[in-house]
Amino acid sequence: MTEQQPERAVAPRAGPLDDGLGTKEKAFAEHLRSLRDQTGMTSADLAAALAVDATRLSRYLSGQSLPPPTLLTDLHRLLAGPGAESSVWEAARESRALLYAAAESKGPLSARACEVAALQEKLGEQQTETDQALAELRDELERERDRRQQVEREIEWLRQTDAADRDERVRRLEAERDSALRRVAELEDQVTQTGAILRLQQGDIRHAAQMAEATADELERWEDGHGTLPAAPKQQEEGTTRHWPSGPPRASGPAVTPEGDVQALAGLRDTDRDDEADGLIDLIALQRHPRHVFYLWRELGT
Repeated sequence: MTEQQPERAVAPRAGPLDDGLGTKEKAFAEHLRSLRDQTGMTSADLAAALAVDATRLSRYLSGQSLPPPTLLTDLHRLLAGPGAESSVWEAARESRALLYAAAESKGPLSARACEVAALQEKLGEQQTETDQALAELRDELERERDRRQQVEREIEWLRQTDAADRDERVRRLEAERDSALRRVAELEDQVTQTGAILRLQQGDIRHAAQMAEATADELERWEDGHGTLPAAPKQQEEGTTRHWPSGPPRASGPAVTPEGDVQALAGLRDTDRDDEADGLIDLIALQRHPRHVFYLWRELGT
């Protein structure tokens, strides 16, 4: 009688996708949800297996946020199981392509977050390779030093004997010793330089971590404020157009700051140029960053 293998569990379906996703964002979110379903795990169990916060994983699955590239590699490694590392990287390549496309579609902050995460992964791989190279160099250096010392002992012993071929053997051993000395010097130089490279890479990794943290903070601020700010002021009457006696106010420029906008609006209000002030508010609402608009809304109390 053939023993039946237990069927793989089917994970409960994830919640609905976030409204308003672009085509590429939706394609990646659906791809990620498909990978999650293939694991047969609940979202909570998958979050634990990937060492990621369950709430954050939920945002990834709904398309609200994009995961770092490393999470995709870990997810494919989880699906592949042990001993299938080569297939992991091949499968993760497709997922990463969808992720990068979604990030570019989502906006420059998301694209930067993916770029920084990919940089961190690359730097980590480089550090691992350098660590391994340094360990191999140190091992070889130790062997060459041992060889040199062994040859030195043999030379010293021969010089104390009366062997007929003593001088010839000493010359051969001295040549071997000199070769070992040259190799030791080369290896010592390589160890020194490789150690310096490793320290530089460690500094690069720390810098990349700072970049990732700063980018994540900015992305979180944007995500928290996106779509929750007060609406732009409406026109005075349906179908009418704002008029500015002195021409439309400028709402952009390299030196523009939230404080500067507040001062400009106060100046327009103080000189009874209310139409121009209202028009400036309209343009600010359309052109400024959401946090800029929120600052203005808070300062003016409207």
